[in-house]
Amino acid sequence: MLPDKSHVFARYKKPGWALQKAGLLKTGVTIDQAEECLQKACWSDQIAIVWTIEDVLEHARQLKVRITKAQAREILFQVQNKHDASLGINWDTLEFHIREAKR
Repeated sequence: MLPDKSHVFARYKKPGWALQKAGLLKTGVTIDQAEECLQKACWSDQIAIVWTIEDVLEHARQLKVRITKAQAREILFQVQNKHDASLGINWDTLEFHIREAKR
C-alpha cells in the first residue's frame, strides 16, 4: 500500500512556492511569472522527480520507525548515491534505506 501523499502534493501545486519561501522573487514578480521563466529557461527539455526529507520522515512514520531530519537527509543522500537507475527511486527504495539507517 502506498503512503497517503495528499498533504505533500497540496504544497507543490505551485512550484514557485520554493522561490517565494527563499525570498528569491523580486518585488512585483508573481509566482506565475517566475515559474514561466524557469520553465522556459531550465525545464523545456528535461524533467525532475523530487524526493524530500518530508517524504522520508512521513514514510518512516508510517513504518513506525523514528528518525530525525538529519537522518532523513542522510537517507536521501544514500538513496541518490546507491539507486539503480534502471529501477529508479520508489517507496520500496526509501523503505530499504530507512530500515538500513536504523540497523
